[in-house]
Amino acid sequence: MTSVVISPRPYFLWSEVGYLPPMNTSATRRHWSVAHREVKRWRAIVATYRPKPSQPLLYARVTCVRMSTREPDYENLTMSFKAAVDSLVHCGIVVDDSPAHMERIYRWAKARPRCGRVAIRVEEIA
Repeated sequence: MTSVVISPRPYFLWSEVGYLPPMNTSATRRHWSVAHREVKRWRAIVATYRPKPSQPLLYARVTCVRMSTREPDYENLTMSFKAAVDSLVHCGIVVDDSPAHMERIYRWAKARPRCGRVAIRVEEIA
């Protein structure tokens, strides 16, 4: 995992994780304990983000990029980041993941086989 913070105010974070979250088809048809392990995994990843804001961001723009060999449809793309976005709230980086507090942008980029990863960018907005 790579994290880069450009400036402390306004808060800006860019993180790349060498892990691809499961797509919607497998995420919604799993036993609850498997889904819970996925949430715990993302909470552990987000908990390592440094530095954290002194208090959770009231307004944030979160850009989630999935880099994989095949382009998913938009619904699967957004669903694959649910645990990651929820973890931003749980770990105190953003106040809430509602549209009133968080603007979300989802993107896809081509990656070589077996080189899949995700990137999450969090930036404070006024």
